[in-house]
Amino acid sequence: MHEFAFQPLTKAEEWYRLIAEGRLSENQHYYIFKHSPRCPVSSSAKRRLLTAKSQFPYKLYEVDVIRSRSLSQEISRETNVNHESPQLLFMNGRRCLAHCSHGQVDIEHAEKFAQEMAP
Repeated sequence: MHEFAFQPLTKAEEWYRLIAEGRLSENQHYYIFKHSPRCPVSSSAKRRLLTAKSQFPYKLYEVDVIRSRSLSQEISRETNVNHESPQLLFMNGRRCLAHCSHGQVDIEHAEKFAQEMAP
């Protein structure tokens, strides 16, 4: 299990830099949690993830879709995954291996993605 913390991502350049520096390489899995702080469904999803923090298998990066709209759009473009909020993406480098949205954003889906998609 990974020590849990929502690590904020705010700009596409930051995401690309983390990939280029090898911190989010093709050999490392991670999650991106896209959410709107204005949305009650998104707030509920964030609470579910925080409640399960000790069970989270990989790093989780948080994108505020209101403040970081261009990053959210870039992730959608790069991964070919339509934007939704809240949304949990299981990533490997720039590739999205699995994703879910709305009421499905929870530790069960996060663990399922890790078990099915990670070596």
